[in-house]
Amino acid sequence: MFLGKIFNPKAIKLDLESDFKDEVFEELIEVLVSSEPSLNRNEILFALQERERLMSTGIKKGVALPHCKIKGIQGVRGAIGVSQKGIEYNALDLNPVHLVFMIVASSEDSLGYLQVLKQLALILNERAFLQGILEQNTAVDVHELIKSYEKKMAEKKII
Repeated sequence: MFLGKIFNPKAIKLDLESDFKDEVFEELIEVLVSSEPSLNRNEILFALQERERLMSTGIKKGVALPHCKIKGIQGVRGAIGVSQKGIEYNALDLNPVHLVFMIVASSEDSLGYLQVLKQLALILNERAFLQGILEQNTAVDVHELIKSYEKKMAEKKII
């Protein structure tokens, strides 16, 4: 359960308050740093903003995948945010974003970083998965949904 380890329930927020992309970054970084106090909030924010300047990470209808690499951490960490009302994200399709999967990886762990992005890309193609997250009531429910989809995809040898 690779993604199940990256996204721990303490770093999943189902009621994002933010209306705009930069606010969402700060809100999700706060959730991530609360679950992992050793992380540097300012460094993550700067790296996410720099990555976003290259091209929007609003990758598909209603979904954003902001990601960055920084020094000084080990492995890959993630946070998930859900917004029922939608976020103005400047997404590639110009639609509001409802699901944000934020990834922060070690700058020394390119392989782990790419593996997470690949697995997320595969699971995010599952429309029922995306709808399922929007229907969950708790962070633990979202976490369990991730693990169950990851298991199904592994059994089908998709992941």
